[in-house]
Amino acid sequence: MLLAPLVALGTQALAYALATPLCARQAGVWMHAVFALATLLSAWLCAVAWAEAKRLQAAQRSELDSAAVDRRGAQQRFLAEVAAGVAAISALSVLAMWIATWVLSPCQG
Repeated sequence: MLLAPLVALGTQALAYALATPLCARQAGVWMHAVFALATLLSAWLCAVAWAEAKRLQAAQRSELDSAAVDRRGAQQRFLAEVAAGVAAISALSVLAMWIATWVLSPCQG
């Protein structure tokens, strides 16, 4: 649940750190590669969490109606759904930073 936000924060830190050296070499395409990789990684983490939530939902339906099993399964499913939402927001934030890099080149000004 914490990996996707860390990817987004790491991407921002890496983009700031790479801006000056990449602009000095006129190699701005690497900046886009960093954002593309981070977006794909965040989207993959979202897909994994969503698949886990769906797997837990199917397992919850197939298990016996025990109160302890239902509660534990519901908690795990809730955490998987929250992880998917957090990863989706992280992917959107990386995408927003990437769009800002397209519009406002870090190498100008």
